[in-house]
Amino acid sequence: MSEHTRTRSEESPRETVDSETPHTLERVISGSVMTESVARQHSVDTLFSILAEPGHRYILTYLLQSDGSVTVAELVGYVTSNTETTMTDGEYRRRVTARIVHTRLPVLEEAGFVRYDAANQLVLPTVQTALVEPYLRVALLQSKLAESMC
Repeated sequence: MSEHTRTRSEESPRETVDSETPHTLERVISGSVMTESVARQHSVDTLFSILAEPGHRYILTYLLQSDGSVTVAELVGYVTSNTETTMTDGEYRRRVTARIVHTRLPVLEEAGFVRYDAANQLVLPTVQTALVEPYLRVALLQSKLAESMC
C-alpha cells in the first residue's frame, strides 16, 4: 500500500498527533485573550522561556484557576500534589517552597505575570497573567501530547 493510500487507522500514533495538532492548537487558542496584546508587551522568546520552566507553568496554571490571590502554601501544595519525588514529604515541600519563593516568583514578577507580596506570602494575578493563558494552554497541551507518545 502506498504512503498516500493509508487510512487514518493505519497511521502511526505520531503521524496522527502531528496531523491533528495544528487543528487542536487552533481550537485551544480560539476564544482566548487576544495574543496581539501579549506580543506587544513581551517577545515570543520571553514568553516561551518562562513557559519552558515547569515551575512557572504550575504557578501560572494554579493562579489562573483561582479567583484571585493565592498563598505560597497553596502553590506548594499544588506543586507537591502534582509531582513525584523520592524525597520525604517535608524535605520536598521545603525545596519546592524555596524554589518558588527565591527563583520562580521573582522571574514571573519581573516579567509582570504575577505580583508577589512577600510580607503576606501572597501571589496575585496581574493583567498580564490572563494574557499568558493561551500560550500556557498550548504548552500544557504539548506536554500532554508528549506524555501520550511515551
